[in-house]
Amino acid sequence: MTRHSSGAKFGTSGFGSPVVIHDPFDEQYGYLRLFMALLILLYAIISLVWLYFLKKKLKQNLTDQKAMLILLFGLSVGVSGFHFADNLMRPVDYWTPEWIHRGLATVQDITCIYWLGNNTLGLYALYHLAWGRLEKKYTYMMYLYCFAIWSGQSHFIVAPIWDFHWFCIATILGEGFTSIALHIYMYFFYSRESPRTFDRQGNDGMPKKSKKLKKSDTNENEPEPVVVENSQEIESLLADYQKEKNKQGDVKSGSTTPKMRHVQKLE
Repeated sequence: MTRHSSGAKFGTSGFGSPVVIHDPFDEQYGYLRLFMALLILLYAIISLVWLYFLKKKLKQNLTDQKAMLILLFGLSVGVSGFHFADNLMRPVDYWTPEWIHRGLATVQDITCIYWLGNNTLGLYALYHLAWGRLEKKYTYMMYLYCFAIWSGQSHFIVAPIWDFHWFCIATILGEGFTSIALHIYMYFFYSRESPRTFDRQGNDGMPKKSKKLKKSDTNENEPEPVVVENSQEIESLLADYQKEKNKQGDVKSGSTTPKMRHVQKLE
């Protein structure tokens, strides 16, 4: 067991990795850790509220595709925010690596800045994607967000999963599953040149292949439209049609009457 200049004690995990086994902030600066954990939870709640109003603001532009994207991102924010806040309060239970504690300043600073910055990046990318700005840079930002959240699975590289408390395992796996789900959804619906857009009825807005009509489905006797440029020509056509109809007025019942040709007037 070694001791850091800040007073933290380090040991080894079941995998032999150097980890924090005692953090003096629990005793001396508990209020600082609590403040940062509450800051993360508050930002997570604000983010979820913001997502709710974003969904309301989209109104007619809200498709099922966008609604699912907002839902998956909201789940990721909620679960990851809770995990990071819990990790701040219990760094020893999460087998925090020694190199993280010896990093920039303290485990509190690193954990807090990491989550706040990554969540801000995700919100920024989601906002533009929700409004239909499908540039690749926003997609890559969301991928980066997913990877940063998924990286929490590295806890199980530091120490065996059976050494963690069940609640710690739940928060770690929870943020992993939500980030993977969001990543997969992004891949299938936002990583293509023409992303699929679903409306409320489930129609995906993709161009449908036109059904080729068979020769039997078309009426070969159907006259082609006649394009006219003024009303005089229309009146002349109507007069010709009336004359033709009068000539065949005594046609037997069941016989076909001449059809009037389609007339289309140019504006």
